[in-house]
Amino acid sequence: MGIFSSSMGLAGVALTVALWAQPGAVGAAEPYPEVPAEDSWAFEPAPDPFTDAAILDLRSLNEAHAGEHGFIRLSEDGMGFVRGDGEPIRFWSIIMTIGSDSIAKMTDEQANTMYRFYAKRGVNMVRLFTGFHRPEEGADIMDVDERSLEVFFRHLAAARANGLYVTVNPYWGIFQVPESWGLEGAAGKAPFGLLFFNPRLQEAYKHWLGEAYTRVNPYTGLAVKDDPAVAILQTQNEDSLFFWTLGAVPEPQKRLLEQRYAEWLIEKYGSLKQAMSAWQGFSAEADDVEAGVLTLVGGPAMVWEMTQPQQGGKAVRIRDQVEFLARLQRDFYAEMDRYQREDLGCQSLTNASNWHTADTPRLGDLERWTYAAADVSAMNDYTGGIHKGPNQGWRIDPGDHIVSRSITQYPLNLPTNRKQVLGMPMIVTETKWVFPNLYQTEGAFLGAAYMSVTGVDSLYYTHMDGPEWIQEFRFPYEKLGDQYGLGKWAGNTPQEVGSFPANALLYRLGYLQQAQPAVIERRRLDTLLDRAVPAIVEGDTYDPNRDDVDRRNWSGQGSGSVSRLAYLVGPVIAEYGAEQDGLKVADLPDYIDTQNKIVRSGTGEVTTDFGVGLCTMNAPKAQGVAGFLQAAGGRFALGDITIESDNEYAVIQVVAMDDKPIAESGRLLVQVGTVARPTGWTVRDVTFEHAGQQVQGQEIVTTGQPPYRIANTHAAVTVRNPNLRKATLLDAGGYAVGELPVERTGGALNVRLPEEAMYVVLE
Repeated sequence: MGIFSSSMGLAGVALTVALWAQPGAVGAAEPYPEVPAEDSWAFEPAPDPFTDAAILDLRSLNEAHAGEHGFIRLSEDGMGFVRGDGEPIRFWSIIMTIGSDSIAKMTDEQANTMYRFYAKRGVNMVRLFTGFHRPEEGADIMDVDERSLEVFFRHLAAARANGLYVTVNPYWGIFQVPESWGLEGAAGKAPFGLLFFNPRLQEAYKHWLGEAYTRVNPYTGLAVKDDPAVAILQTQNEDSLFFWTLGAVPEPQKRLLEQRYAEWLIEKYGSLKQAMSAWQGFSAEADDVEAGVLTLVGGPAMVWEMTQPQQGGKAVRIRDQVEFLARLQRDFYAEMDRYQREDLGCQSLTNASNWHTADTPRLGDLERWTYAAADVSAMNDYTGGIHKGPNQGWRIDPGDHIVSRSITQYPLNLPTNRKQVLGMPMIVTETKWVFPNLYQTEGAFLGAAYMSVTGVDSLYYTHMDGPEWIQEFRFPYEKLGDQYGLGKWAGNTPQEVGSFPANALLYRLGYLQQAQPAVIERRRLDTLLDRAVPAIVEGDTYDPNRDDVDRRNWSGQGSGSVSRLAYLVGPVIAEYGAEQDGLKVADLPDYIDTQNKIVRSGTGEVTTDFGVGLCTMNAPKAQGVAGFLQAAGGRFALGDITIESDNEYAVIQVVAMDDKPIAESGRLLVQVGTVARPTGWTVRDVTFEHAGQQVQGQEIVTTGQPPYRIANTHAAVTVRNPNLRKATLLDAGGYAVGELPVERTGGALNVRLPEEAMYVVLE
């Protein structure tokens, strides 16, 4: 991480260590508000009547109903999506956890309002996160959760009616297995890994999917298998035989896995004795060749063993272990693809999973190879700053320690920095600039910019909660002294969803060009099984609820030979199972200036200066800046616009609403995002231990209360366009508030943005 600037902007802090570790000792200072009341405005939007009076409403970008033109298919090269009529389509996506009470208990009217709310802001894909099993004690493993199925059908219908396609996630093994399911040794534990090899669980899983996908949805009159609004069927969420949870598989289930291993070895070598001979006699303590048992080496640390250099017979044995697990995982995904298509008759595209491994450099490419048994590749990837506290996975409490981070200064943590498997779309099925990170408004801007540049096909922003804007973000049922904890995962906020419209518009209409590939790496399957570090690696991702910081990247291989900044130049393409290893790299020094800390896209339309923290978008139909504007000079002359701002941090952009170049457009959207905090939020500067070092950050003193206060906009925009005559301030719903004073100088229109500006339309 040494290439990055140490400046941290608003907080005035320095960060010189890696991102994830445990905090320790704390210093103290006087508390202060990050968003002062005297330089901010209260975000208190009125309910949306959804009338034709709205000037900003992107619902018309969607089909009358999702699937109107048939099932979503792969593009000719396999790396993108087309509608049923062959027209290319791009997805601006969100996640709805429909198992949560707030979503499950919605009326039909509330559900319709919710999806209309997101369609208005440019969303045309929702990932319905659910489960059709019954994990409560006493349930049979074959039982289907009828309530979950009914809620799923209702939300599918509501999304469909508002032009949102659906990605279905039907299973996440985060629940506790009931004893009544009869999975030996698994009762009371999460079933991680079991779906890959336990035949009873696999049978039940197929039964659940059969009920969910072949029953007629009473709200649409179509079964899922026949519904073209269903774009992608995922097999499961966040599980892998190459993640550290493999070591926690309970012993009776591990024996079942080892039986499968023995069968595989016999098929490969002819007998277990011949396998042992190939391993030069290397044996593990629990091996019993006569009884037909050869154990997986390493026990609870078996994944760790697979990331370490080995010699002699042990190296051969570990490689066999890796190959067995990889083929087992891929074969499971291939069988699920076959089952859904052939046995159930599903017509949607498929995705295997979206997880990462315990060691990205050694195992990441192999994991992605197993996903190639389905149509679409995927990854979950969150970003943000440091947040440490007792409830850091789900809640923000007084006394927690934080450091906010902007990706404009730390671009290697951008969620679009993903390898794309040749012939497969790449989607990031969960992402977020996670609160309490102060710089959430950049998420949509950077997502739209770099999805466009790289061809990554969608980011799914999480988690949306409630029919419209979130009003109550506290946890009111547990008081902490005289305060409350705050939720950290809500997405229907002014910082996140408020930044959607301009970016959804420019991304979906293709206002930015895709660059030529920055890197193409071909890798033989043997190379993957040998766990050789690739020329370019993906960065580690992190989920505070699933990852153990001390177990990530065990091999210590942090990078390959090609700079990871290449992900910001253009697509990084990987071909797995190639006949020969090979590498083709663009002339990266033409685009990456490490001395001045600047990286340009291969198209020249997007530039990130990660020294100061500024991303610039400069295309004929979309122009703007995101980051630390004051430190970057405060004045930004782009192709057809000039932005002047005194804001320390802001995102300001101008996007054509009529698909014309900015210089010719008759209607432009000016969109602004600054920073936001709850009313009364205060912090104090502290020093705490992080990754074994002392770092400067903040301690939360008061978490505050609704509403959000949004830092005032201090900016003016000049647009060089002879057609423009007026500027209209819009509210959060896209309705006119009033006209703004403008000046025309030569062929340009000048407008000073009001302090409470989110959306201004120029005509």
